[in-house]
Amino acid sequence: MEQAGGIGEVFPDYSVIREEIGSKKPNEVESLFGEMLLQTIFLRRVETDPAFRWTIGIRISSDEALSDMLRRTSMSIISGTEDPAGEGLLRLRMMEQNPDAICMLFAEETTLPLHYWQTKRAGFLYRTILYQTALQTSPPERPILLHPMDQAIITSFIEETASGEHTIHTKDPSVLGRITDAITAIACHSFLALSYEERLSILNRRYPEGGWDTLISALMIFEPSAEALLDGARYCAATHQIVAARSLYSHVCSRADDPGIRQLSYREMGLLSRNIGEYERSFSEFQSALEAAREKGEDARSFQDELIYLCEAAEKLGLSAEGDTIFDRLISIARDREGEERVHLLMQIATSCRRSGWFDREYTLIEDLIGEEGCSDAAFARLDTLNRAMRRDGTLDFSLLADLEAGAEAEYTALRGILAFGAFQFDDALTWFNTSVSIQKTPETRLWRARAAWYANKPPIDLRSEKNDHIETKIISGLLGGESIGDLIGLIPGGGEEEAYDAILVLLEARREGSISETINTAAGALLNLPVPQEEKAQLLRILAKVLSECDIADTIPIFRKALRITTSKEARAEILSEIGYWYETHAQPKKAAEAYNRAITLRQEFPGAYSGLARALAQQGKYERAVEAINTAIRYLPNQEEYLMIQTLLLNRIGTDGLEPGLQQQIDTIDRSLFTWRGAVPLSIAERYQRVIQPEGRKGDDAGVAPGAPELISLEELLTIRNSAIKAIRT
Repeated sequence: MEQAGGIGEVFPDYSVIREEIGSKKPNEVESLFGEMLLQTIFLRRVETDPAFRWTIGIRISSDEALSDMLRRTSMSIISGTEDPAGEGLLRLRMMEQNPDAICMLFAEETTLPLHYWQTKRAGFLYRTILYQTALQTSPPERPILLHPMDQAIITSFIEETASGEHTIHTKDPSVLGRITDAITAIACHSFLALSYEERLSILNRRYPEGGWDTLISALMIFEPSAEALLDGARYCAATHQIVAARSLYSHVCSRADDPGIRQLSYREMGLLSRNIGEYERSFSEFQSALEAAREKGEDARSFQDELIYLCEAAEKLGLSAEGDTIFDRLISIARDREGEERVHLLMQIATSCRRSGWFDREYTLIEDLIGEEGCSDAAFARLDTLNRAMRRDGTLDFSLLADLEAGAEAEYTALRGILAFGAFQFDDALTWFNTSVSIQKTPETRLWRARAAWYANKPPIDLRSEKNDHIETKIISGLLGGESIGDLIGLIPGGGEEEAYDAILVLLEARREGSISETINTAAGALLNLPVPQEEKAQLLRILAKVLSECDIADTIPIFRKALRITTSKEARAEILSEIGYWYETHAQPKKAAEAYNRAITLRQEFPGAYSGLARALAQQGKYERAVEAINTAIRYLPNQEEYLMIQTLLLNRIGTDGLEPGLQQQIDTIDRSLFTWRGAVPLSIAERYQRVIQPEGRKGDDAGVAPGAPELISLEELLTIRNSAIKAIRT
């Protein structure tokens, strides 16, 4: 079981994790928690970072033992005799996709609050893992196409068998999916065998380390066919990897004898160049596609597609006369066609006219399409947009349409940048964001561009921030420009609480390699020296403390107290004390939490949040009568608050344990107190603990009372019913 202080199985059953948690001392449990997080982060990267998976695939194929393991596993899958990952991989994926699942599991087994483990997770990431913003960004979906390295490995294994019986099944998507899962599983096993330091080093690198040439060269060792390279290039294009896609398309063009494959490659390179605004390059690539189409000489429809794209690129380059003339000829050709070919060509031409700003022509073409069999819903939607941009005199508002088109194009490239960012491809993300900003500047896109530039270690096109930029953008630009924390702190005043929070978090993340305490003291000192009113300084110190609290940094309370000392506002002091109370509450110190909440209430009598916190802290100590008074007061000041009502229900409807045998009473009271560390829903296992009080023999064997799966949540009302029924059963 033991591996570097944690679980030694890649895909342990939940019961194994529960047993491991139960066998550890408190400090060892936190180490185990970190081990589980590392596994989920590795899974995230190996499944959503294409360059990372490429590197891992090379490592597996070059390691004799791992390669042999994968070969045998793949053959078993193809023959239908083995599913190597199965439920285990699904379980780890669930925990990767829902980090709170791990937190709930540890909260359930340790009785420490859920928020305690959520904070531990944030703190673990802050102290050990780079590229946190990428981890918090939604990862892109995996394309249907196989990863290029997966495809190369699978193909080489099949060829080695020299048996035709297996090749039939390798086109089955479900079989291929299981083989890629096997690659993932073996990657996870090899990762777990490394030391803790080696694992952190792997997770904190940017891939590809030596550029794409190294990875592409490793792929070429497998001698892939032109068709396989084309599929690989399409995979890279689908995952928004610009450099990798171009490199593979270029290899296809140099290796393919079939002009049709070269035509597809040049066309898709041209479309990629067009999408990132490199029109001169796209013009050249569409010309090459056109030449390949002519050499192919069969598919007139494809030939005309290349002409359409070429005309669009010509217009973008200012060669409008040439593009205009060829478009007229293409429109004439398209109108002479029939059926599906006519619809296809007219739609393609209309789309390029829209991208070129020829909206009157687009309108005419779409009107031609309406009523045609096979006309898509997209044509009707576009016609509706054009009609809404029609002036009263029947002419189109070109300025409005140009703005709408620019907005759509900027949104398109920004979305692809976000997807590349979520896949840890920061260089590609920066290219997409630069394109989006060049089309239409928005504060949000400029922030994404700054984030990508920071993680890619490349300054943005201009380091100067604009007036409407987010504070985080200005901070990152300053960091890239080498400015000090003291100077950058001066950018924070004037923004809202959320912006200040993000800005301070970025500053701490940028300086975390040094002494955390020193960085915090520097930041706090800079905030205190700002030329702003005292109350604003106090507010900024509060925000700093909140960031520290969420990152599980020990300096949290001293910073809260600094803020407390410099504010004279009773309301602000009460809120700070309430935040201190919440910190203690979520760190399993309910007595100190109650003291802080009481001090907050003394300063501000009508403070429902403090009364609610006091009710929870008192209930966690078993002081239920006082807790009822506190929650009733909170509800009086803020009626219909769902959380308050649930706490009130739990307090008022619980059957007392007076008169029960002292041992049973103590067991039930211990479980009761843990209920108030949850919010709204609790794990089903807590209900099972009540039942095991009645039937202690149920704990024999494999601990049958403990749910073997992930924490299953039930409402507090359901739990209360189970609890009260258990007590009634004891009394009868």
